[in-house]
Amino acid sequence: MDKEELLANVKEWLNLDTEIKEIQGHLKLKKATKTLLSAKILNVMKSSNADSLNCSEGSLKYVQNKIKKPINDKKLDFLLKQYFKTEEEAEGVKKYILENRDVEIKDVVKKK
Repeated sequence: MDKEELLANVKEWLNLDTEIKEIQGHLKLKKATKTLLSAKILNVMKSSNADSLNCSEGSLKYVQNKIKKPINDKKLDFLLKQYFKTEEEAEGVKKYILENRDVEIKDVVKKK
C-alpha cells in the first residue's frame, strides 16, 4: 500500500468514525424515547390485564423475561463463603476461578 492510498484510507476511516458517532447519538435518543414509551404502555397493559395490543404494523405482547445477573467479584465471594465450610477454601476457589478465566485479545484502531 502506497502513501497516498494509506492517507485516503485514513481519511475515509475518520469520516466514517464521525458519521457513526452522529448516528449513535441519534440512536441513543430514539432508544431513550422508546424506553419511556415502553414503560407507559406496560403500565396500561398491566392495569388492564392485556397480554397483547393489536396494531396495524403488528401486535405488541406483554412478556416477562428472567435474566440472570452477571457474577461480580463481591457476589462470587459471598456465594463461595456460603458454600464452603472455611474461608480459606472459598478464597482458594475464587482465586482459581478469577485467574483462569478466558481472555480474548482483539486488535482495533481507535481515534484519540
